[in-house]
Parts: sequence; C-alpha cells; structure tokens
Amino acid sequence: MAKKSDDMQAAQEKDREKWMARFQLCLVKQPGVDRQVVLQAIKEVTAHCDETG
Repeated sequence: MAKKSDDMQAAQEKDREKWMARFQLCLVKQPGVDRQVVLQAIKEVTAHCDETG
C-alpha cells in the first residue's frame, strides 16, 4: 500500500512542477514583466500551495 501512496505523491509532485514551469513561462512571455516580478509571483504561489496543500 505504501508503494501506491509513494507513486501518487510522486505523480502529484511532477504535476506541480509542470504547472509551475508553465506558470513561469506565461509570466516571462508577458511584456513588461521583469525577473523580480516573476520570482515574487512564484514565491507567492509556492507559499499558497504550501499553506493549502
């Protein structure tokens, strides 16, 4: 049973990483959005995900 849970957790982590990469790419493509804004947005999203699970 632990194997299935570990597999599910790994899949969720992979999904989260894919989502974060797409989010970052979308921000970088926006005109006038500099690196500091992207980093702050990622920090805020990461904090929200950590808080809410």
